[in-house]
Amino acid sequence: MSEQPKEISSEVAAREFGVNTLHEKMPNGESRFRLTHSSGNGYILTIAGSVGAWQKSHSHHSISEVYVVEEGWIAFARLPDREGEPEIQVFGPGSVVQSEPDVPHNVYLPISARIHTVKVGSREANDWFAEPILDAKVLHLREKDLLACKR
Repeated sequence: MSEQPKEISSEVAAREFGVNTLHEKMPNGESRFRLTHSSGNGYILTIAGSVGAWQKSHSHHSISEVYVVEEGWIAFARLPDREGEPEIQVFGPGSVVQSEPDVPHNVYLPISARIHTVKVGSREANDWFAEPILDAKVLHLREKDLLACKR
């Protein structure tokens, strides 16, 4: 008879492995379910809110974020040149898009979108930096504008 897996409690996961959970309702209406390691690497399931919304523009020094679209679509905005215009692409179900360290980026989720985000490469626990320059360039864009960017 094969041995069955043994459950690891949240307390043991945190104490012995540095793995924590955090579930939040974000100001933009999204629900986020996080599994994070003390290194700053982790996983997030994000379920869109009752209206489409942008997240907060940000960058990371050492983290790359890999976004996997499970349901619906996302608009992914990046600003490789802080003086230039953002590059915006729209990705549908099954798509995978990756951010780059030190490149400001943001994600728009319409109603019913569901995505998975994997954060990899962290060397510090807090590697999230607000990028208001990109916010100023994309927050006014609405779904009809974004869908015109569809790839």
